Amino acid sequence: MTIYKAILSFSILTLFSFVNVNAETTYGDIQLLIKQGQLNEALKLTEDQLSRDQADIKLKFIRGLVLTRMDRYQDAEKVFVDLTKDNPELPEPYNNLAVVYAAQVKYEQAEQALQNAINTHPSYATAHENLGDIYAKMASR
Repeated sequence: MTIYKAILSFSILTLFSFVNVNAETTYGDIQLLIKQGQLNEALKLTEDQLSRDQADIKLKFIRGLVLTRMDRYQDAEKVFVDLTKDNPELPEPYNNLAVVYAAQVKYEQAEQALQNAINTHPSYATAHENLGDIYAKMASR
């Protein structure tokens, strides 16, 4: 798996089972918009939902994914940095922060973010795969 493909994973959505059915519908609607390439609409819906519930970790994560897909790396970086600060126990925000860093050719920062992901969850395979990709990119420089 390449580092970029890892960002498209919505695995964090399975981590949070405490949301209600209406929220799940909203997440599904946003995911459908993303899959259809309607990124502006997905971002608008995500931000609309976040205005109602600023603490929703899933929506924040999805917002970071959408911003990354839109190549708005600085905005996505801020989202994932905030998620790692607020939820240091979750490996996914670190992994996706690494993807954003890698897209900006900040390989050393990507490496550190992936190490943090692995430290929070040693068996997180995606972070291990992405770390291998980062090492390969660093070696080729």
